[in-house]
Amino acid sequence: MVNIWQDLLGVSKIGVHDDFFLLGGQSLLAVSLISKINTEMNKDLPLSVLFQKSTIHDLAELIEKEQRPWSPLTAVRENGTQTPLFCFFPAGGNIYAYSDLANALDTDIPFYVLQAVGLEKGQTPINSVEKMAEYYIEWIKSVQPEGPFRLSGWSFGGLVAFEAARQLKSQGYKIDFLALFDSSAKNSQEILNLDMENNAAFMAGLFAEFITILPEELQGMSAEGQIRFVLEKAVKQGFVSSDLDVAQATRLLNVYKNNGMSAINYRAGAYDGEILLFKPEEESLSAFQYTEQDSQGWEEVTSDLKIYKVPGKHETMLMAGNVKKLAGILNNTLLKN
Repeated sequence: MVNIWQDLLGVSKIGVHDDFFLLGGQSLLAVSLISKINTEMNKDLPLSVLFQKSTIHDLAELIEKEQRPWSPLTAVRENGTQTPLFCFFPAGGNIYAYSDLANALDTDIPFYVLQAVGLEKGQTPINSVEKMAEYYIEWIKSVQPEGPFRLSGWSFGGLVAFEAARQLKSQGYKIDFLALFDSSAKNSQEILNLDMENNAAFMAGLFAEFITILPEELQGMSAEGQIRFVLEKAVKQGFVSSDLDVAQATRLLNVYKNNGMSAINYRAGAYDGEILLFKPEEESLSAFQYTEQDSQGWEEVTSDLKIYKVPGKHETMLMAGNVKKLAGILNNTLLKN
């Protein structure tokens, strides 16, 4: 286990109690780590496990024990006197983008994150925002049976959080807090700038902020060949680890495409309640960069919209260097309620 961590993180001295994220681990490195552990140790750990077991000691202890059934709901912090905050996965489906936010939130706020169905072996992605919200509401209720509920989400996750809030309200529950981190109520294919039909163009647009890929470079390749090509480029540019295998990368891509299509097909209905919208101060090349208007369409679904500008780009607004202001606003709002 120590050798796996050293190879992946490029750190020669790692203690068994050192935290993966404090050592420089990030979202796709976390996926690579779990993929490598599962391959080399013949295990079937879920991708979300690092949020709760982020040291070698804790991971090894978990591996020695019998694994629990998979759940899309991960308790990042169960303790605290406040009402829990639930945070929905972004377009890529995995939850490690929220690790820095989790560290910046007040410790009195219980924090749960929800992972997309489809990232683990044998899973099929849920193919609409409405069905996703319905599915995850039941998991949320398994932790918190009664309202008021506090929901949030980054990028695509904001759409699922919004729809979950609408469905909970229709069931008679109170929504105490709804925060969207650079999510848009309008998601046409033109706005997202993603070609869902052309796999090569889709991948080129999806990773535009991180990797230089021309769609024509991928033309004529098989689907697996395209993924291998993108992986090789991503590894060379330090975006992902060489330990991310093609099968896992394929599942990630399928979840991205599924969620992109779900966003395009979703129509946000009217919402009787407050929405907090957080927008990054910097523009990016991301397909999920929304620039059409400050409100990003949310003024058409609610009359109670608060907009906050926070440091970073769409992809970096939740990272350690930028998330402090956003987390501070969340803390002040949640601790007052």
